[in-house]
Amino acid sequence: MFDRIKKLFSTGVLARYERTGKPAPGALCGVSTARCRRTLRPVLIKEYTRQGVEVEKKLDSLYRSRPLAELLPELHSRNIAATIETEADDTRRFEVLEAVSGPTLREMMGRAEMTPREFIDCIVQAGEGLSYLHSLNLVHRALTPGAIRVCGDGAKIVDLSFLMDAQKSRQASTMTGASPYSAPEVLRRAPVDTRSDIFSLGAILYEGVCGVTIFPHVSGFERLLRVMNSKPDAPAEKNCFVSDELAGVIMKAVAKNPAERYATVDELLCALEAAPLPDKLGCHAPAYAA
Repeated sequence: MFDRIKKLFSTGVLARYERTGKPAPGALCGVSTARCRRTLRPVLIKEYTRQGVEVEKKLDSLYRSRPLAELLPELHSRNIAATIETEADDTRRFEVLEAVSGPTLREMMGRAEMTPREFIDCIVQAGEGLSYLHSLNLVHRALTPGAIRVCGDGAKIVDLSFLMDAQKSRQASTMTGASPYSAPEVLRRAPVDTRSDIFSLGAILYEGVCGVTIFPHVSGFERLLRVMNSKPDAPAEKNCFVSDELAGVIMKAVAKNPAERYATVDELLCALEAAPLPDKLGCHAPAYAA
C-alpha cells in the first residue's frame, strides 16, 4: 500500500502510469498499453530507444521550430491520436497517448476485411488529419499504413515521430524514417513540403485499391530506386474494377514531380470522393507489403 501511494506522488511521467502490457518493440521506440494510476484511464506509452532519442534530438534541432515534446500535446484533431503528456531530456523520451483501440490500416489491408467504401473513408479521415497538420505548417513526413489505426470513431494517425516544420523542411531534408511510401524527394534528401505527404497518402491509396505496393516484387535499395525513377503500373492493370477517374486521382497523387501532384490534401480528397468506388479492392498480398 505504501509503495502504491509513493508511486502516485512520485515525479516524472511514468510514475503516474502503470503498464498493463509489454512494449511492442521497434528500432526507434516501443509502445505499450498502460493505465493512469489515479483514474485507471487506459493509455498508450511510447518509449524511445537510445537511438530514437538521438534521432529526435537531431530532428528537434534541425527540422523543428519547437521540440516535438512541446508540440504534440497542443495538437487537437479527431483524426490524430491525442498526446496526453510527454517527457524528454538528453537520455529519455516518453509520450503518453490516448488508448486508440483497433488494428492498424496495414493489418486491415492484410486481412482483406475492408469494403471499398470503408477503405476510402479511412483514406479520407487520414487525409483530414494531414490537412490539419498542414494548416499548422507541419509536414508528417513518414505516413505509412502502420501509422494509421482504424477504431470505432474512424481512422486516426497515431505516429508523429518524424513531424517537421514545413518551412525548415523546404530548406533541407533527411532520409531518416524513409519507407516505400516516402516521396521521391524524401529519398533523394531533397527539400520536402506538404506535397510529400500527398505522395505517401497516394501510395497507401494505390496499395489498398490495387492489392500491391506501387512497386511490388522488389525490396530494399531497388525499391527505393524505382520510387525515385519509375512510374507505377496503371491501377486498372492491378484491379480491373478501378475507374478511369479513380486511376487518375491515384496517379496524380503519386506523381514523381511534386508540381504535378495535388497542391493540397483537400484537393486530393475532393477528387477522391467524386471518383466512382471500385466494386471491390484488389486482392492484397502481404508479402509485397513493407
